[in-house]
Parts: sequence; structure tokens; C-alpha cells
Amino acid sequence: ALAALVCEVLAWEFGDDFLSAKGGERAVTRRGALLRPPKSWWDGYVPQFLGGVFGSIARYPDKTTGHELRQLCIQMGSIHRSTFPVETQRQMASVLVEGCLHLLKLSQQQEGEEEYTLVALDAASLLHRAISNYGWDLARTEYISISQSSFASTLLPAAAGCAADILRRSFSKLLEANWDTDAVHDVAPRMEECADVLLDCLVLLAEEGGAGAVGALARAADGLYETYVLCHLQAAAAEERRVAAGGEDVDEVGDAIAETQREERAVAAAGVGRLDVARAAQILGAACADIFRRLAVLGCSAQQHTDVAIAAATLEEARICVTLVSNLLTDDNEGQSPEIPLAVMRCASPGAVWDLVSAVVSAARDHASSDPQGPASSPLLAATFLHFLARWGPAYLCPDPARYDPHTSNFEVLHLWPSGSPAAAAAAAFCAHLAAAHLASYPLEDTVAGAAVHLLSSLARADGVRPPLAAASPLRRLAGLHVAAAAGPAVDADMGLEAGPPLPAAVSGYLRVGVRGRGGILAALCRTLADPASEPALARCVDAAAAALTTLACVPRGSADPRVTDQVLSCIELYRGMVAAGDMRGGMERVPAWITPALPQLAALMGPHAHDLSVCEGLLRLFRDYAEGFAALLNGEGCAILLEGSRELLRLYSAHHVGARAEAAGSIRGNVSSAEEVAAEEQAYDDVLCAMQLLIHLGTRNFLDTICMDGTKQVATTQVTDVIFFGLSQILPLMTEGLFQFPKLRFQYFCLLDTMTETYPAQCRALPPDLALALSSSLHFGMKHPDPDVGRAALRGAAALLRESFAGDPPDPQPLEDLTPHFLADVVFGGGGIVWDRLEAAADLALALVAADCDRVVRHVGNTVLGAGAGERARDGISKALEEMVRPELLEGALRPGFAGRMSRVKFRQNFVAFVKKAHSFLFIK
Repeated sequence: ALAALVCEVLAWEFGDDFLSAKGGERAVTRRGALLRPPKSWWDGYVPQFLGGVFGSIARYPDKTTGHELRQLCIQMGSIHRSTFPVETQRQMASVLVEGCLHLLKLSQQQEGEEEYTLVALDAASLLHRAISNYGWDLARTEYISISQSSFASTLLPAAAGCAADILRRSFSKLLEANWDTDAVHDVAPRMEECADVLLDCLVLLAEEGGAGAVGALARAADGLYETYVLCHLQAAAAEERRVAAGGEDVDEVGDAIAETQREERAVAAAGVGRLDVARAAQILGAACADIFRRLAVLGCSAQQHTDVAIAAATLEEARICVTLVSNLLTDDNEGQSPEIPLAVMRCASPGAVWDLVSAVVSAARDHASSDPQGPASSPLLAATFLHFLARWGPAYLCPDPARYDPHTSNFEVLHLWPSGSPAAAAAAAFCAHLAAAHLASYPLEDTVAGAAVHLLSSLARADGVRPPLAAASPLRRLAGLHVAAAAGPAVDADMGLEAGPPLPAAVSGYLRVGVRGRGGILAALCRTLADPASEPALARCVDAAAAALTTLACVPRGSADPRVTDQVLSCIELYRGMVAAGDMRGGMERVPAWITPALPQLAALMGPHAHDLSVCEGLLRLFRDYAEGFAALLNGEGCAILLEGSRELLRLYSAHHVGARAEAAGSIRGNVSSAEEVAAEEQAYDDVLCAMQLLIHLGTRNFLDTICMDGTKQVATTQVTDVIFFGLSQILPLMTEGLFQFPKLRFQYFCLLDTMTETYPAQCRALPPDLALALSSSLHFGMKHPDPDVGRAALRGAAALLRESFAGDPPDPQPLEDLTPHFLADVVFGGGGIVWDRLEAAADLALALVAADCDRVVRHVGNTVLGAGAGERARDGISKALEEMVRPELLEGALRPGFAGRMSRVKFRQNFVAFVKKAHSFLFIK
């Protein structure tokens, strides 16, 4: 009981005021929360007390008391080191090292699996807290070298051995249960958590230590990475055999969660492998050789003589093996400049890296040349090869030596595939070949198409790789396929589309790739061919899309041929691909030159196809993407073209679909039961989502500023507001209670309201009565919604409308009468404390309400709080806070423009926060 009490006291959250008064500090660490109670609570006896707790653990063998004592040790180990004097810190570190080692040894003495796992997990948690708190100072308590310390020579090998033992036991446990996780739910999750914590401990130390520390870690963790690799591969194969042989239903949600956990564990394990890259590369090289050999044998066997379970297990092992290589040699460089990891740059044997990459590339080549319908082929494995190359290629091909420190790097790694070398050119050509080959083998697999586009785009964004990639013949052939496929069949004025001569097999195969995949391929081609040497090839790719659009303009209205619709959707996605290539070299100038002249023709496609929701949605996506990326860069003529095309698009969309969408939205009843059903139903309303996003981008200040600064005056601001409020008048009736349960739609809707009310408050105030009522109801709904983003947007919108209402002549008091009670009862004093995650927006609305009619607000506060039975002390405190908030001179200053007004508004917000705290403290106590 005493141990439990001390744990609870240590876990208290001390407020800022208490901490500053008592000498405590708030814990802010990179690796999670550490405890920082007031320093006056502790003296030099703490290490001795902690050591006594460690010593008493063995004397209390019962599960409950032992666990409470271990939790007390974890809590005390979490007390931030800055709480103690320097000498006490050294003593605490020494005690923690001995205590962690004691718990690890104690775990080995447990008889049952459950007891062993519990003690090992507590030991791992304590070690993780100690490392987060003291780092490598745990090894500096004995005044000797790091490698000779008991921390490095005894504790770390014990921790690594425990992690390896846990991995083996977890695999054996699941294997005994035939991979039925429900049968081992009491032990297996704790084992996996323990292994994750211990792996993370080693990664933490590796990130914070120098070369000497990494060497000590590598010696301590010797064999751990090999154990992880073997257990992981065997577990994946066993699970895949069970699923393939049993024919069980796939739990997509559970599998996705498990896959995420496995990926996180794989990243941590890769950190352990990077302690000795050469040794880890040898381990993975041996595993790859065995698995790829079995995969080759599988490819030579006849389909009818293949064991499905064995084939599935081998393919899964190959996929996992490639993923392990990817995690070891590369980092996830999405959105960053790709670089070779520092641990690989320190590798003393670059040949091991070359051999490992060569093995994967050879397997990828064999897989691409195999029969797509054969037992050794898999679209998932194909996508894995492509994703590996997308991470490896930009970092290792044609690297820039200036980006690496010569004092900490082995430049031999940079010379494996240097710029201008035949090896780099061959690797770039192979990447293009592999992307094209898999597109031809799996044209209907969106996963493969996405991976191929990702590979080509990643390579094209690397300045050193782009020239050899653009010169590669496989990429030029892919560009030729795009040009040939974009032309499509010939158009006949009477029949709409005629069959025409047979297309070459390669072109017909490329046409089987999904329309979005072809758009992504064009984006990748644009990025790759953006250099001056490839300008003619780029022009042919863009001209092919323009020719396809011109051809479709000749199709007679009312043509019902489904091939026409397919061509229209393909053309739309090609133009979306060009918009997506805005990050190409010179893309900010090139893309508007391609897209703006085509906007009238693209909008005209809506005429004959307005009845088709897929075409309508595709055009809305295209216009939305273009407005988002390029609206602020257009001149007056470009703005006029974009605005006119959007107006026509929204008009036809409204005429043909809004009524049916409103009827469908009104039929949604109740909450959807699962996240999957929510996502599926929400996807059916993507057209509504795209329409709202288009209106948001057209209504931004950047677009208005572009129009206002244009000297030609081709577009008046009234034209913009007409288009936007026409769209808003169509959206407002759609957003019923049924659609509000969909997160994306709800969020975008309130973003739209926020933009409209902030930018065009006068026009929002002048809406027709039915639309004004819908807008007001939406804002009332949003203010009290649990989603903080929705709440903040609704509060900002309500404040903007209120300011506009009382700026009019004469002022309109109706919004105040409706808004004040809703705001105070539902937001400020509402249950659940929702005001705390939207304080700034709530303060802005409170300022607008008080400035409009201070007496009304004070009266409502009195009825809500002061008249609810508050004691004299509480009443005085709340009244003082309210009086401070509504001081006339503060309100007068807050309504002024300029710096003085901003400072007064900041002061009002501070007073509003103080008032809310006082009121809530009374409500909470009451």
C-alpha cells in the first residue's frame, strides 16, 4: 500500500503556478515525460532509499507486492536528474544500473511465462526511463572508460540477451498456438512490448553516443539483430502458411494494426543492425540468398504442382527480406533531401553494401521477367521492390560528397554509384525498366502503379539522378507509350468513336493501367524530362494530352458510348498529372502555360457529360488542384479563365447533381457503426468535398489580392463573390446531420464557412433567410462540437458575422440574442470542458459579444454562474474576473486598429482565460 501511494504521489501533475512557487519544473523531453516534482521534496538519501527498494523486491515474491515495488522503482527512476545535485545524480545513475541488472537477472529466475514477462517488461521500462533521463552518464559512474563500465560490459549485454530471449519465446508461443493471437493474448502482447522497449533502449543510446559508444553497443548487442531477422522471417512465413492453408477470412483492420506495429519494430531493429552495418548486411545477404533461391525454384515449377501455402510463405518471406534491407540501408526521406544514413557512411566494408543491393536488384530483375500469373509472382512483392528502389535510388545514386562530413564518413560508399559512372547510369535505367515492366505485368493493380509513379518521381526530384534517368532508353519507351496511348482511337462524327486499326500490344497493355495511374506516370515523366536536353520529349508528352483533349471536343453531344467516358476520364487525369508536376524544374511557370489555355475546353467537357458523376467529380478535382497550387500565380487573364471555368462547372454540377445529393444526404440516419463504414460512405460524397475545397481556394485572400493587383482589371471582385456564394448556396442545404458525421466533409465544410465569414462577412449577412438560418444553425452546431478544429472555425465565423452585424446601419441585434446563450451555456460553461481546446477563438467571440452589448453578457453570466448557488468567496472571485474582463477602457482599446488595439486584444484574451478558470473552478467544486 505504501509503494502504491508513493507511485500515485509521484505521478501528480503539478501546475505552472505551483511549480514556480515550490521550485519544480515542467518536464519537456524528447523521449517522453519525466517527473519533475519540487526540489524541496528530495535530499541526498534518495539513492539509498531506491537501493533499499530494489533490495526488498526479492523478499516479496507475491505478484502484487513485487509489481508495486517495481513500479515504484520505475517512478523514482523517472524523476528528472535536474532535481538532484550533481553528486546525487551520479549516485542515482549507479543505483539504477545495479537495479536494472538485478531485475533482468530476477526475470530469468521466474518459472512461468507470465511472471517472466511481467518482470522483464518492468526491467525494460526502468532501463528505458533511466536511459531517457541519464543517457550515457549511466556508464560514467565508475570513472573508467565507457566500454569497461558495468553498464556497457554487463547491463547492456544482459538487456540485449533478454530482448533476444523474448523474441524467441514470443515466436515459439505463437507457433505453438498455430498463430492464433487470441489464444496467447495474455502473454504475447507483453512479450512484444518488452522486446520493443529493449530495442528502443539500444537505439536511444546509439543516437546519443559517439563512435566509441556505438562500438560498445555493437559488442553488447552481438547476435540480437540476427535473432530478430530469423524470428521475423520465420514468423511471417508461418502466419502466411496458416492463412493460405486455412482459407480464413482476412481481418483487414487487425492486419493493418499488426502491420503498423511490425513496421515500427522493424525500424527499431534496423537501428540495432546499424550498430555494425557490415555484419547486418552479411546476415541479410545470407537470408536473401536462401529466400531468393527458393523463389527462383518456385518460378520454375508448374502452376498446378505448386503448394499454395508454400508459395505464399516464400513470397511473404521475400517481401519481408526486401523491407529489412530497405530499413537497414535507407531512411524514409519523404519530404526531405535523401541522404545515406550516417551509420552506413561509417561502414568499414562498403563491399557488403554493394553485395546486398546487388542481391536485391538481381531478385527484382528475375521477378519482373517472370510470368505475372506464375506462382513466384506477386503484385505486393513487385510494389515492395519498387518502394525499396524509391528510397535507395535518390540517396545512393550520384550522391553529392559536399553534403557529408569527411571526418565521420567513409567516402568509399559514395564511390559505389558516383555521378557520371556507368554503374549509376545502369542503375537509373534499371529503375525505369522495372517501373515499366511492372506496369505492363500488373496494369490493374493500383498499388503497383502508385509504387512505380513514386519510384520515378523520387528519382526525378534528385538533381544528380535526373539526367541519367531521362537519358535511359526504358524511360523514353515509357514516354512513347504515353504518347501513343494518349492519342487513343480515332473519332468519327457520326458514331462517336470507331474501333480503328488494332493498337500495338504494348500500347493496349499500357491502356489497361488505371486512369489515375496514367496521370501519375505523366507527372513523373514531366519531372524527369524537365531538363533542357529532354525538352523535345517533354513537349511531345504534353502535346499528346492536349491533342487528346482537342479530339474529345469533336465528339457530338449526347454520345452514349462508354469508351467516350473512359477517354474523358483519362484526359482529365492526364491534366491532373500535369498539375501535380508543379514541383518540376520550372514548374511554376510551365504548368500554368499548359493548363490555363485548356481550362475552357476542360470545362466544356462538363456539358455533354454533366449527367455522369464520375466525370463531374474528376473535373472538380482538377479545378480544385489547379486553384490550390497556382491561383495566386496567375495574371488577370488567367484568373478570369479559371473563374469562368469554375462558374460553369459549378452551375452544371448544381443543375444535375445537387438535388439528388441532398436527397441522398437526407436519407442518412444515425451514426455509422465502424470507421471502415464511415470511410466508405464518406467516399461516396467526394464530389461535395471537392466542390467545397474549390470554393475555399477561390475565396482565399491570396486569390483576391492577385485580382486586385492586376492592372488589366479583367476580373472584378464581385465576379469572385458571385461564383463563391452561388457555390455556397448549393453546399449549405447539402450539409445535413447525416453528412456531419463524416470527418473530412465536416472539417472542410467549417473551413469553407471560416473562409467565407472572415473574407466576405457582409455577403454572408445578406444571405436569403433560409440560407442564413442554415448558416446560423451550422455555426451553433460547430461551436460545441468535440472536434477542436471544427469548434475553432465555427467560433471564428460567428465572431466575424457578429462584428459585421453590429457594424451595419442600423445594427442587427438578432444574432446577439441567439448567440449569447448558446455560446455561454454550450462552450464557455459547457460540460466536458470543450472551451479549453478553443480558448483563443472563444475569446475573440466573447470580445465581439461584450463589445456589442456588455450588459447582456453580464446578465447571462449572472444567471448561469453567479445565480447558481455560488458561495460568497466564489461569487467575489468570479465577479472580479468578470469586471476585469469587461473594463470599458480595455474594450475601447481592443476595438482600435494598429498595435495598441492588438495589445488590448491580447490583454482581453488573458482576462477571458482567467475568468473561465475562475468560473470552472467554482463549477467543478460545486
